[in-house]
Parts: sequence; structure tokens; C-alpha cells
Amino acid sequence: MREICMSTYINDKIENHKNSIKKYFKIILIGTILAVPVYLYVPYLIFLYFVFFGLMSFKINEHYSAIKIFRAGLQGETTLKQTLNSLSDDFVAFYNVPIKNSKDIDCVLVGPKAVFIIEVKNHKGTIIYSENGWKQLKTGRGGTQYLGNLGNPGKQLLANMHKFKTFLDEKNIHVWIQPILVFTNPGADIVLEKEPKPIIVCKIENILDVINNSGKTIPQELINRICDLLQNSVKIESKKL
Repeated sequence: MREICMSTYINDKIENHKNSIKKYFKIILIGTILAVPVYLYVPYLIFLYFVFFGLMSFKINEHYSAIKIFRAGLQGETTLKQTLNSLSDDFVAFYNVPIKNSKDIDCVLVGPKAVFIIEVKNHKGTIIYSENGWKQLKTGRGGTQYLGNLGNPGKQLLANMHKFKTFLDEKNIHVWIQPILVFTNPGADIVLEKEPKPIIVCKIENILDVINNSGKTIPQELINRICDLLQNSVKIESKKL
């Protein structure tokens, strides 16, 4: 299978947060140096330093939390890549596909079975889809359950699918697109109280079955057109796996 990465969005975000942390540590260092003469000559103002230190610590913690989230997402994408690698050379996987005015598509998989738009989630806990939408239940150290921050992954996936379909339609390419929401964390349990059609929801160990059991077919000429269209905007060289 061929793999093509079209964006380094997650890695760029991680580096941006790391640089921000370095900046705040430098500010703390400068503030600490300045706090010494302030304490010597105006000791009652030293409380301002503690306010300043608390604010900087809060900002640093925000960036560390963001890095943790992005790294979890990156781990999920890595797991997806490792799994899709076993597909035949008839498939081409485009990762981090930029979409105008929207978050990048995690993966566009093009092959003889269909075009798949794949959204990756590395959340753990019990993932529930019902009449009330999506919900994530996590268990704390004391055994108490609480709501996680899953959001609405189906909404984002369908929005990206429709934007990608419009993109293809404008190029006079009309093809079936199957949206897949895949959970890569082994600690995730999926409970579907209703089917989130047209989305297929699965765990990473089942995604190859979802792809191979697709009842759709695409002629090779159309596959080549879609791949050529996407490769025209590739930012990073493709590689043969």
C-alpha cells in the first residue's frame, strides 16, 4: 500500500506548544531575577511575583495538556497507519488531508472497494451512541464514572465527507464515499444503541474487515483520477511501504 502524508498539522501543533512552554520558562526566569531587587527594596510588592508565577504556571500547564491531547491523536493515527499497511498495493492512503475552513481529514483511503473517509479517535472508556448523540464514560481511580470530552466526532466526520464529496463533484468525479469512525485505544468499549448511519463505527482491529467487506467497487481509471487530483496538492513526498 502507498502512504502519502499531506500535512504535518499535529506535529506542528506540538512544536508550537513546546515553543510556548520554553517562552514562559524564560519569562519566569527573568521574573525571578527581577524579584530579588523588588524584595530587597519594596518587599511588600513581592506578592506580585507570586501572582505572576501562578499565572505563568497556569499557562504552562495549559500547553502541557494540549501536547498530551495532540500526542494521543498522533498515537491513534500511527496505529491506523500500522493497521492499513497490510492492505494490498491497490490501495492508497492519504493522511492529514487539508480541507478548506475545516480540520484536516485524518485519512482518505482510495482503493477498489470504495473511497473511505476515516476519522481516528484514541479515546478510552465506554463510547456510547444513542438518540441523544455521542457520550464517553470514563472511570476514575475511585471507581466513579464521569463524562469524558469526546464531543461530536460524527458531526465532524460527516462535515469533512460532504466537503470532500463537493471537492470531487467540482472535478466531475462522482463516487461513493464511506465515512468510518475508528477507535484505536484498546481501552475503548463501543456501545451503539442505534446505528449512526451512514457512518460505520469500529475498533481498529475490525477496520480491515470493514474495508474488505465493502460492497462497492471503483474502476481503476477512477482510482487513478482521484489519486492524481489529491497528489497535486501533496506537501510531503509519498513513499512505498
